[in-house]
Amino acid sequence: MDGVLMTLPHAAPRGPAPPGLRLEWTDSPEQERLVADADFEPGSLVLREEFLLRGPAELPPLAMFRPVPAEVGTVEIQGEPGFPRAVIFDNEHMKLLFEFLNSETEIQQEVLAMQDSMHPASETMQSTTKVAEWLISQELPWLEGLDFLSLSRLLRLFCVNSHPCKAAGSTSGLLKWGTMINHSCLPNVVYSSVESADGDAGVDGCEEGRFEGHFRACRPIKAGDVLGVSYMKLQVALAPLTQRRRMLWYLKGFLCECDRCRFEAANGDPSRVLPCAGNATNCAGKMKMTRCLSGLNSLGTDASDALDGFSCTSCGSRAMREQVELEAELSHAVLGALCARWSGLKSAKEALWELQARVEGELHHDHFAVQGLRLLFLALEADEILKGKGEHDGQQWLRELNRVSCWHESIRPGQNGDLMLMLSFKSLAPALRKLKGEHGKSDPESLEALDRSASTVLSMDDAWDKLPE
Repeated sequence: MDGVLMTLPHAAPRGPAPPGLRLEWTDSPEQERLVADADFEPGSLVLREEFLLRGPAELPPLAMFRPVPAEVGTVEIQGEPGFPRAVIFDNEHMKLLFEFLNSETEIQQEVLAMQDSMHPASETMQSTTKVAEWLISQELPWLEGLDFLSLSRLLRLFCVNSHPCKAAGSTSGLLKWGTMINHSCLPNVVYSSVESADGDAGVDGCEEGRFEGHFRACRPIKAGDVLGVSYMKLQVALAPLTQRRRMLWYLKGFLCECDRCRFEAANGDPSRVLPCAGNATNCAGKMKMTRCLSGLNSLGTDASDALDGFSCTSCGSRAMREQVELEAELSHAVLGALCARWSGLKSAKEALWELQARVEGELHHDHFAVQGLRLLFLALEADEILKGKGEHDGQQWLRELNRVSCWHESIRPGQNGDLMLMLSFKSLAPALRKLKGEHGKSDPESLEALDRSASTVLSMDDAWDKLPE
C-alpha cells in the first residue's frame, strides 16, 4: 500500500493509579502528577511496574536501521560555553521507535497518552525536529507511511518519557506510571531497572525474563506528598542551580521550576561561594550568591548576569566580572568531571590536578566545585578500597567523607543529604561500612548519620547498577 499514510491511534485513558498512589490535577501548570496516598520510609518501594514498551538491545543489522549520524541531531547550546556544550540526539530513541511501530494497538494507545511537550526555543526541540526531517528524507522502508508530524511527536515523546533499562542491556523503555513522576532537584524517590533472577518469584515478585522500573523512597514521604525523581544523574543534583537547569534543558528541553529551583532563583544558591573581592579592605569574608535569575536567562549562559548576585556577608563587596566568569567556567568543568567515566583514581587525579588546583585556589572551600571534586576522588578511592587495590588511609577517608557530608548539611539542612551523597556514588556506602568496621570506633558519633544512610542504601539492592568488577 505505497503512499498510504500511517494514522496513529487515539490515546488510551490512563485509569486508576497503583495502590498507595493517586493522580492529582494541577491548574498551574496544567498537568497531572503522581501523589503518595500513604506514608513511605526511606528505602521502601513506592512504585514498581513492568515496562510498557522496551527497546531491543540492538536493531536488525540492516542498512536502513543505521544510527542517525551525529551531525544530524547535534545542536550547540546557545550562549556562553558550559557543560554540556551541545544537545546530541540519543539513538536509543530509534530502538523505541522500532518497538512502538511493531507493538499492538493497545500498547501504542497507552504510549500516546504520554505528554511530549518541550520548550519551543530549546535545542532539544531543534534536535528532534532535525532528526525527524532527516529520517523522512531518507525514505526508509520501515518508516513508510509515517509523516513528519507523527514522527517528530514520537521522537519528542521518547525523549521526554524514556527511562534507561540497564538491566536489559544498552536500551531504554517507557513506564506508564513512572513517567507521571515529575522531575525534582530534591527528589524523594530514586529509580532503577530490575530483572528477575529467581524464577517466578524474582525480585519483589517480578517474573524471570521480565523487566520492571522500581522507584524507592530516598527521603521520608507522607501521604499527600508529590512524588519527585531526578531525571539527571544524581551527581548533577549536587550542582548549582544554573548547571542543573542547563542539564535539564539539554536532556529534556524544559526549564526546571521545581520547588528547589524556584527557591534558589528567588533566595540565592548556597552552593556558590567566592572569596571576598574587597581587597582594599583586606576582608577575609566570603561572597554568597544571594540572588539568581529567573526564566530562560537562569540557564547560566551569561556569567555577567550574575555580577549583582554575589555579595560579601562581611563587607558587602560585589564580585568582580573576572571572578564570576571564572566561577562559571570552573563549575561547568567540575560538573563535567563528575559526569565522566574514569578508569581509576590515579588517572582521574592526573587528568584533573590542574583543575583541582584552580578550583581550590580561586573558589571558597564551601563552593560546590571544591567539594564536588573531593567527593569524586573519595568515590574513586572507595572503588579501590572495595577491590583491595593499593594502600589507603581508612581513617583519613572517613574524615574526608564526613567533611563533605557536613558541607552538604550546612547548605541544605534537613534534606537527607547523606543519603543523596551515597546514592550519587554507589561505592561510598559499602566502603563506609567496610572502613567503619575497621576504624570507625575511634569516632563513632560523627559517622552515625552517615552509617544510617549507608544502611538504607545497602538495603536498596535494586537502587543502582552493579559495582564494577
